[in-house]
This record gives sequence, structure tokens and C-alpha cells, in this order.
Amino acid sequence: MDGTEDMRSDLALEGYCKAQAESTVDPGILNSIFDDLPLIMVLIDEDGKIKNVNRAATVKLGKDKKDCLGLLGGEIFQCINSFSGEGCGKNIECLDCVVRNSILHTFKTGENIYKKEGELDIVTNGLPVPIHLLISTILIQGENGPNVSLVVDDISEIKRTNEIIKRKLEIEKVVSHTSSMFISSKDIDFNIDFALEKICNLCGSSRSYVFLIRDNGTQMDNTHEYCPEDVEAHKENLQDLPVDMFPWWMNKLHNGESIHIKDVSALPEEASAEKDILVMQEIRSLIVLPLQRDNELIGFIGLDNVQNTREWEEEDISILRMVSHIIGTSLERKQAENAMRESEEKLRNIVENSTNLFYSHTPEHELTYLSPQCREFLQCEPEEAMVRWNKFATDDPVNKEGFALTEKAIKTGKKQPSYQMEVAGKKGRKIWAEVNETPIVKDGKTIAIVGSLTNITSRKKVEEELEERLMFQEAVLDCIANGIVACDQEGTLTYFNRAICALHGFPIEPIPAEEWANHYSLHEPDGKTPLTLERNPLIRAWKGEDVSSQEMVIAMKGLAPHTLIATGRKLTDTKGNPLGAVVSMNDITERKQIETALQKSEQKFRTFFNNSNDPTLIYDFDGIILEVNEVACEFTGYSRDEMLSMSVMDLDSPEQAAKITDNIKHLQKGKRAIFESIALCKDGTLVPIELSNSVIEYDGKTAVLSTSRDLTERKQAEDAMINAKIAAEDANRAKSEFIANMSHELRTPLNSVIGFSDVLYTEKSGTLNETQKRYISTVLKNGKQLLILINALLDFSKVESGKMELKIEEFILARLIEEIETSIVPLSSKKDIELKFNIDIRKPIIKADRTKLKQILYNLISNAIKFTERGGFVTIESRTSEDNISFFVKDNGIGILSEDMKKLFRPFVQIDSSRTREYGGIGLSLTIVKKFVEMQGGEVWVETEVGKGSEFGFTLPNDPEIIACE
Repeated sequence: MDGTEDMRSDLALEGYCKAQAESTVDPGILNSIFDDLPLIMVLIDEDGKIKNVNRAATVKLGKDKKDCLGLLGGEIFQCINSFSGEGCGKNIECLDCVVRNSILHTFKTGENIYKKEGELDIVTNGLPVPIHLLISTILIQGENGPNVSLVVDDISEIKRTNEIIKRKLEIEKVVSHTSSMFISSKDIDFNIDFALEKICNLCGSSRSYVFLIRDNGTQMDNTHEYCPEDVEAHKENLQDLPVDMFPWWMNKLHNGESIHIKDVSALPEEASAEKDILVMQEIRSLIVLPLQRDNELIGFIGLDNVQNTREWEEEDISILRMVSHIIGTSLERKQAENAMRESEEKLRNIVENSTNLFYSHTPEHELTYLSPQCREFLQCEPEEAMVRWNKFATDDPVNKEGFALTEKAIKTGKKQPSYQMEVAGKKGRKIWAEVNETPIVKDGKTIAIVGSLTNITSRKKVEEELEERLMFQEAVLDCIANGIVACDQEGTLTYFNRAICALHGFPIEPIPAEEWANHYSLHEPDGKTPLTLERNPLIRAWKGEDVSSQEMVIAMKGLAPHTLIATGRKLTDTKGNPLGAVVSMNDITERKQIETALQKSEQKFRTFFNNSNDPTLIYDFDGIILEVNEVACEFTGYSRDEMLSMSVMDLDSPEQAAKITDNIKHLQKGKRAIFESIALCKDGTLVPIELSNSVIEYDGKTAVLSTSRDLTERKQAEDAMINAKIAAEDANRAKSEFIANMSHELRTPLNSVIGFSDVLYTEKSGTLNETQKRYISTVLKNGKQLLILINALLDFSKVESGKMELKIEEFILARLIEEIETSIVPLSSKKDIELKFNIDIRKPIIKADRTKLKQILYNLISNAIKFTERGGFVTIESRTSEDNISFFVKDNGIGILSEDMKKLFRPFVQIDSSRTREYGGIGLSLTIVKKFVEMQGGEVWVETEVGKGSEFGFTLPNDPEIIACE
């Protein structure tokens, strides 16, 4: 009978014994249960060998039943001890075998075991693998002795599942606890240390740590570390580490990668620097994850093992990743809190130390805060200012604009523009302040207004001074002859001074750059080719180019073109930021015209110079000849090249050459000189010449233009003229002497004729009849007239011969006028001419030659009467000034033709020279007037109009003796 049968018999017997009082169990049913039970069931005899196994055992153990029979208990399960030492049950390790001990216990005590948990190390695929078992034993008494039925349930999977669940619970507990700590506790350093301890223990690592990067990513520190007591700490030695010590490591972290090293000794070559450092710290394996804030690497968190190498589980990575996220978030929060704390501290310092006044109030204008600066602004303490606030905020008329803006900010929840106001303090001192207010909005509703007052009194003063300065500068720019135009950084024309507006007719308002061309047209210097935008000086300067002396032509509608020289540059502030550009335009239209005229003039000069009939040369102030014309070469006998190597002194006689230096100095003062000289020609000939020298600009320097004229023929003519003049003067002198002698000879018998005629006429020698008396009257009258003519001839001859003398004396002018009036009235009465005397009596006594003044006035008055029609008038006036006395004789006679004016004052010349002259005289009266006036230092003139009359005037100095001496 095989084992199966024995087992059936044993089971049937046992079952029969226990159930005989009740019923009999069919052995077939028992066999079916044994084979189909999903648990491993093994029947073992007292020797510990397998007698039978069920189907589940063969399946789970991977053996056929026949291969199982006769094996020991440990052998069927492939216990690791079955393959070592003495074999199954004989090694010392077998003393702790839960399968062996359970079977022995049941055989020995008869006690069955129910679901005893145990662990057995078996060999699977050549590797030791622990399995977890639930063992039950049943003692069976059989015919052949007792057997033990071993029922084994493999709970390894359940165990592993439970371990996983347990670990997950532990992980969740650690993560939850850690998160709670970071949320509830403000001490982030303590929280990080706590988290490092938990994950170190949870993951079974030797050390956990955090490194943080600083100084713009150049340095890093080991800021936090946890390790058990038996592991050496390294935190203190890992401070101020250069980041570039770990290139491979940091590159991965910057890319967001984790670093998982299960065996440090197997690190690649590119990680040699990291490997050396890790080996030095005896680290065998590690895992590191990046710490990030706002997607920027701020450090890393890691676990390492110094005891052995290990394959880090995905759970370890997950735990580390979660803690990394928590710590990164906490560090970010800490930074934000620190930033907020620093911001609050800064804001507090700003508020408390600022010169500004800060305040806040509710939408109802109830003041909630007022900074201490109210002492400066309002000259009162904050408590008092709080009381005064409502009046200041709402009732002060000065603040109506601000109140309206505040109300708008409260209503809209939007910041309004700042405004300026004058704040009056308690003590009457007034301060200019700029007010800025910002609404605080929550849930779409304004809950408060925060504002500040900035003392801008000094700024207002500076602005006023700046405005005055700008006005002054603008006034100065408006006075500049050059046109000034400027644009802002957007290219909009913003400034034109008066000159540019007058020149181009620009409007006052700014002009956008794209509209510049609509207001004027620009051309190249030729005045025809349009100036491109790239060549526009303002656009060039606006683009940053320095513009220097760019010539262009500008034309406005209705205005003549102007030629301008433009100079400009870009405008920047002190930091180099662009402000715009400025261009200065100098109108050179007149200069261009002058240059053109000068060019034409130079061309004419050159033509004149080269084609002049007179020898012409140019030399500098040192006498060096710079240029000569062909005539000069012909005149001197030198070639042009010879003369250009000579000095002007070489062309003058020795006597004249010595005077050239003085002549040049004199020319520098007078700019022009004409004088005679003696030229020295190449053949030694001396030629008299007339030199006309002028100072000119030649080739950019001052020079002398010298034109000479041959005086040989003129000198000969002058000699002839001098001889003729001498002969004429001799003849004139002889004539004057003849006239003087003849006058004396005629006057002697004429005086006798006049004297005896007067005796006869007065009938002193007897009575005459009417006919005789009429004849004697005619003789007397003509004799006297002839005497006047002879006296005139005698006076003229004395003046001409220089024998006329002055007799200066003081006399009363009025008496002289009375004498003249007495002697002249008979002449005027005959023609019924009215005589008018307007004599200036402010200076009754004058100083002159009385006789000659009387003769002058008599001649002028008698001449006026002669040429005035019957019934006319003659006016005699005098005017006295500080320096001289003037006389005027005016008539309303026939006047003088313009062509006859040149005949006046010429001796022996009558204006009416026809044979039938209406007016008598020998033409000496006006000549004598002019001579007598000029002898006394005066001057005579005449104004006339044909048909209306003439006015003769003359002036005499108040002191003619001084004039005569001069």
C-alpha cells in the first residue's frame, strides 16, 4: 500500500473514530479534499520524511509527487540549509527552522499546531529568498505508526503587501507630519532638520542634508544635515563651496534632473571631481534632487549611505521629491516673508525718516494715520492735527481740487493724478506740497486712501528760477541771428527760435517728423537736387550722427530760396539717454551772393590786371613781388619770372627805393596813396612815373596793388604848362598893374569932372536954366557911376594882386545897416521896391572889416534891386550864433537859370551877355563879394528859382582875426 493509501487509511480511521457516534465519512471524499485543498499538504512520518503530498504542493513547489516522496521537510521546500553543511536538519541553523520544530513538537507532544507564522530562507533561481509561512500540524495515528500532516500556507505575498501598505502609511505619516510642521511652525530651520531626520530614518540612509546656493549661483553651503550618532557629520566642513567644483553634478541639477548613484566607485569619467569628494567622505551611494524656486535652482536635497551600496527604491525618490517640494515651497515662503518683513521695515523706515508726510483715512475721510512729519508741515503734534483734519480735508477752499480727486479715487478705486497745493501751517508759514493718493481696494470696494505730502517748496523755487532761466535762454536764442530748430526723442519738432520762424515761416505748434516735408522743401547746394531724408541734418542728428557745416538750400512757399549751413548733434541726458536733437542753421545767402560777386570781381580784376595798359604789379608788405602783368614786363625790360624773383625796391631809383618802407607804412594807415617816383628799368633808364598804390587781399594775405604810369610826356607837358602859366601870370600881373595905374589916372580927372559938375549943378557959380541943369545932372550922374566902376576895378586889381588888406574893428551893426539903407533907398525908390530889414540885435556889436562888410551888403542889395521887377521886395536878414554871423539878401526877382549858376562870381561875366542887355554892370560886384567874404574867413552861397527870386547868403566868423592868422 502506497503513501496515499496509508494516508487515506489513517484519515479514514481517525475520522471514523471521531465520527462513529454520528456517521461514517466516505474515504473518497477525504481523498478529494486532500488533493483539491489549495494549501500545501504534506504527510511526514516519524523519520521526518515525506510520505505523501497533495496536488497544491506539487504545483507550488514545482515538483512531481514521486520526486517529493522520501525527501526531508526542508528539502522539499529547498531550504537554504539543505544545500549547505551536513544537510537538512543537521546544521546548527536548523535549530531555528520553524518547519522542523513544528513537526517535532507535534510528534513529541501530540499537540496540533494551528497557523503558526514562520519564515524560511529558500533558494530560487540560485538566489536566497525569504518566504513567509502559516504552518498547521495534525498528528495522525496510523496502522504503521503516527504521522504528522503538515499544512503550509505561503503568505509571502500577503506579507509583502502588508509591508508596502505599512510603508506607505509611514510615508504618508512622515509627509503629513512634515507638511504640518512647515505650516504650523514659523521656524523653517527646525522644520527642515525635522524633515531630514524623518526621511533619513524612513529611507534607512546614513545621512540626509540640504545645500543652498548663494551669491548669484557662485557659492553654496551645507545649511542643514541629519545623521545618526554612529555616522560622522560633515556640515561644518561643507561651507563656502564654489559651485564650479561640481560641474557634472550642478549641470544635472540645473537641468532639473535627479542624481541617483547606487555605487560611487562606478561614477563616469566626467564626474571625476565629484567622485573624489564623495570618496573622501566615504559615501558609497546617494540620491540627490534639485531644490527650485520660481523654476530657478536654489540648492539640492540628498540622502547618502556610507555603509554599503544600495539600489535606491522609487519610494525613496518619491519621498525625497515630496520633501524637496515642501522645503522648496517653504524656502520660497520664507524668502517672501523675509522680503515682506524687509519691505515693511524699509517702508517703516521710509515713513518715519522721510521728509514726506504720510496719512491714511477712510472713505468717510476719518483719519486713521498721520506720520510725525506733520510737525514740519502743519507745525503741530499729530494729536492736534487729527482734530484739524476734517477742516483741512474738506472745508479748506485751497483743497477743493484735491478733495474732488480724492472722491473720484474712492468712487472708482483708481489712482488719480497728483496735484499741488499750498499748505498753511498753524504758525502761518506756507509750504508748497505735492499730494499723491492711492486707494486701497478690497472686493471691488475702496476701503481706505493712503496718501503722502511732499514738500516741494524748494522745487517750486527752483522751477520758477528754471522757468526764468529758460525764458532768458529762449530770449537769448530768439536774439541769435542763426536759426535754431530742435526735436524730441520721438522726432517731433518742438522748438524754433525767432530766426528760424522768420526764415521759414514755421507755425508755433509742434510738427510731427512725417509732416516736415509739407512745410518746406530742401535741396542740395545746387538748389535743384532734392535733399533726401537721409541727408536731412536734423534727421541725421536725431539718429545720432554729428552734423558739421552741411550746406543746403531751403525754399518755402512764397519765399525766395536761402542757402544755409547746418550744424547739429544728438541731445542726451547725463546718463546718455536720448532726448532729441538740435540743429543750428546759419543763413549764408548774402555771403554766397558776396562770394559770387567776389568771384566775378576777382575775375574782372584778373581781366583788368592782365589787360591793363599801365604797368601793374602786386607785392607784399616786405616788398616781395607776387604778380606782374605783361605791360610791366615790357615797361621794365624784365621777364615775368625775373620780376617774380625780385623786390619792388629793385625797380626804383636808389633815392626812391629808400622811401619804399615809409611809403608801405603810410599805405597801411591810409589804405591808398598816389605819388610820383622814378622807375629804374633793366637797361638802367630812369623813367618818371606816377604810382597809384592800394591795399588789397591777395591769396589770403594783405598785399599792395601798384599801378604805374609813364610821366615822361606829361612831365614835358607840365613843363610847357608851367612856362605858359608863368607867362600868363606875368601878363595878368601886368594887366592888374595896368588897370590899377589906369584907374588912378582916370579917377584923378574924373574927380575933377564930378566936383566941378556938382558945383555947377548946385548953382554955386551961377544960375543955370533947365536945359543946362539937366545936362549937368546927366554928367554928374554918369561921372559918379563911372567912379563906382573905376573903384570896383581898383578893388578887384588889389585883390588879384594880393595888395588888398583887412581892417578888423568892432562896430555897431545897426549903424552900418542905417548907412546902407540911406545910400540904397534912392535906388529902390525909383523901382518902387520895398526894403525889409530883419537884423538880429542879440549881439549889437560885431567884429569885422566894416568897409568891406558895407561893400558886400551894398553890392548884394543893389544887385537884388537890379534884378527885381517894379513893385517887388528885397529882404535883408542877419542871424547870430556862438561861432559866426550870417547875412541873407532875398528878393522876388527873375531868378537865375541853372546853366547860369556856374557863371556867378566869375569876374567880368554878365548872366545877360546879349547886345541888348537889359541890366548894366561890368560883372565885378559878385566877384568882389565872394573875395571880401573869403578874405574874412567866411563863405557865400546862393539859392534861386527862376521866376520866384533868389537868396544870397554869407557867413563871417565872430573873430575874423583868428581866422586871418590861421
